[in-house]
Amino acid sequence: MIVMRSCCCCSPRTGCLLIAVLYMLFTGLLLLGLGLILAHFNNSVKPVVVVIMQDVPADGAASSGVATATEFSITTMRNIIIVSIILNCLYFALCLLLFVGGVKECSCYLIPWIVAEFIRQLLFLAAFVFLAWCFSILVKKREIDYGTLLLVCVLMLVVIAITFYFWLAIVAAMQEYRAREKQVSPEEVKHAFPLSDISLIND
Repeated sequence: MIVMRSCCCCSPRTGCLLIAVLYMLFTGLLLLGLGLILAHFNNSVKPVVVVIMQDVPADGAASSGVATATEFSITTMRNIIIVSIILNCLYFALCLLLFVGGVKECSCYLIPWIVAEFIRQLLFLAAFVFLAWCFSILVKKREIDYGTLLLVCVLMLVVIAITFYFWLAIVAAMQEYRAREKQVSPEEVKHAFPLSDISLIND
């Protein structure tokens, strides 16, 4: 059963191509931003980490521990950025594969992106729950108000809903391509059975 017959106002194939291009543009911009951050890490991220760690109270012997924690935090942030770049490069390759699958109308090209995007959707939900919990703590401490918490939650839910809709559109395109692949064309039947009657086979 096909999940969706159309994506917005276009066919699943057109929606597949548009979504692939959109995700490639977004991932490309994200990679560009992460690359710039990594290239200027010492001038952008490192000072921020140092300032945050300097706010931790430390006296005497504890100061060496703070310095060690600062270096560990800086190294961790650098590694997180590097891992993010690698993962986004892989995701960009999957988006490119999705675009090729949309052009060729082949379901096999769409499956890797569908699986990866489903996992990313689960991570989005986990991040939403975690951030909502963090913001609720800040609300209790009166560092932010309920309006900010509500706005952040609504925006995150909108993003999750849109990305989930895009995922359903790609699933629909894959199902449509798979249904077409299972159909046998008259030319293929004639090639396989040259002496048979096509009308009888179709009946």
